[in-house]
Amino acid sequence: MKQQLVPFCCACGKVKDELGSKVGQGQWVDLHSYRMTHGFRVADLSLTKTYCADCGHLYQMLKRRSSPCSTAEERTGDQGERVRKGEQSHHGQ
Repeated sequence: MKQQLVPFCCACGKVKDELGSKVGQGQWVDLHSYRMTHGFRVADLSLTKTYCADCGHLYQMLKRRSSPCSTAEERTGDQGERVRKGEQSHHGQ
């Protein structure tokens, strides 16, 4: 039997069930359900690593949040000098 290419979310482990649907319109389901629904053995599947919509969205949010540009205000003072988050300036004291 020819191996079936199946998109596999490397974050949550779900696979995209596109059999019987238009390309790109399948549902993300757990691997066991996919295998039972379509009668595939693990050896029949060739998993392609990707992210499902939910995990992809979460990854993008985390990536933006950890970006050096997103926290620039926390790292620079009024005159542009670097300060640590939570550190107070003691000018003139």
